[in-house]
Amino acid sequence: MAEFELISAPGHLIRRLAQIHTAVFAEEVGDPRLTSPQFAVLHVLADEGNVDQITLGRVAGIDRSTIADLVNRLVGRGLVSACWPRCPKTSGITWSC
Repeated sequence: MAEFELISAPGHLIRRLAQIHTAVFAEEVGDPRLTSPQFAVLHVLADEGNVDQITLGRVAGIDRSTIADLVNRLVGRGLVSACWPRCPKTSGITWSC
């Protein structure tokens, strides 16, 4: 039986990668309160303009239940706002930076 080496274990490497990503992201963005998914949402809104929540989640790669909570947090911080009138395709509100 082969000896276990932590340094080459996939779970350990994924955890280390996540730690490195978080550190580099925080250093580059400069706002410790802004998470990577929140940045993705703001980036989509900056690129796409006003979009409905379903499209926002799809383009940002965030599931529907998570995007709703994430957008609400960004609204609370004043980084995202609802736009009226409602989106004609989905009858839902659209979001913008």
